[in-house]
Amino acid sequence: MGASEPISQLRTLSPERVFAGMVELLRGRMGADVVWMQYEGRDGRVRLLQSPDVFDSPPLEWPRSACRAALRLESAVFEKHIDVAKVVPTRTPLFLSLLVCNPLALNVGRIVLSVGWHQERVLTPQDRELIDMCTRLGGAVMENAAYYGELSSLYAGMIRGFVSALEMRDFETVAHSRRVVTYTLLLAERMGVAEGFFHEFSLGAALHDVGKIAISDSILRKPGKLTKTEYALVQQHPVIGCDMLRGTLAPYPIALEMVRHHHERYDGAGYPDRLAGSDIPFAARLLALADAFDVMTNDRPYSRARSVEEARREVAAHRGTQFCPQCVDAFMSIEPSALEAVRRGELDRSLIFDDPDLQPGGLLKRQDSLPAVDITE
Repeated sequence: MGASEPISQLRTLSPERVFAGMVELLRGRMGADVVWMQYEGRDGRVRLLQSPDVFDSPPLEWPRSACRAALRLESAVFEKHIDVAKVVPTRTPLFLSLLVCNPLALNVGRIVLSVGWHQERVLTPQDRELIDMCTRLGGAVMENAAYYGELSSLYAGMIRGFVSALEMRDFETVAHSRRVVTYTLLLAERMGVAEGFFHEFSLGAALHDVGKIAISDSILRKPGKLTKTEYALVQQHPVIGCDMLRGTLAPYPIALEMVRHHHERYDGAGYPDRLAGSDIPFAARLLALADAFDVMTNDRPYSRARSVEEARREVAAHRGTQFCPQCVDAFMSIEPSALEAVRRGELDRSLIFDDPDLQPGGLLKRQDSLPAVDITE
């Protein structure tokens, strides 16, 4: 089993999809009129799923509700001839001849499934078993979602730490990375990459220079030409960065490839592994062009900034040598005005730097949206 598979499995069944199936089952087998399921996490926050939408807020937030009583008693509660709106605010009047609230304690919270009927209903043992089964199923999927959320937050925290460390070391490096994320996504769009991959592409582009944390400022900010020894040290930053991130980004293999291979050249003269052509991971080929373009269009200790037009001509001149031909063709189709807007900071797609949760689950969306180009070629 790959490193990312356990995380992917936590999202195989969404709570919304499972709940929809439960509602269909309870209506088809038992004639239920209203169904709602609530999950109360360890932090006390409540998540509500309902069909139809009759509540503006979770009934568990109201202490006199039947579902709150079920959790307090730790057993099913049955109420007859109930005017729900007298206890819990509803969008429309809700009179039920029978309401069943069935609770279940979980490892990471509690769940209560509520089922109601407008007409008189006598529950059979089979009805009770079906409600219990649906409660257990709902509990399992909500617990998995909670586990996934906690794991995602852990990943987000670690990734945020790397971004913060990079920003503290050199704010310009972060500004460079923000622009490179935007160039990479613009290029990915032009090449038909499915949006399900954008989060991971953003992650790799955002952290591509994190290995520079280990390189001395006297080398990184040296105004003159580097010595062979100094340049050899700088060439190690993709390897250092990949090693630093290997554990944290284990579920994000494309991002790791981008970090390690963003200085490879299409003709095989790059570093650190001297890969050539299609042996260079597709996402790394995009990043290599985006990174180089941003370097060319901004002042560096060792060179003055070129204009967008000059840099575009330089990119075109290195088609098939430094850069992937297909990437160059796609990049040249991007409007120069858009590239200029990115350079000035007026167009910024690097939300990964600003989102406190870093959208750690974005990678998993790609299970449902394959890319329009073969990114594993």
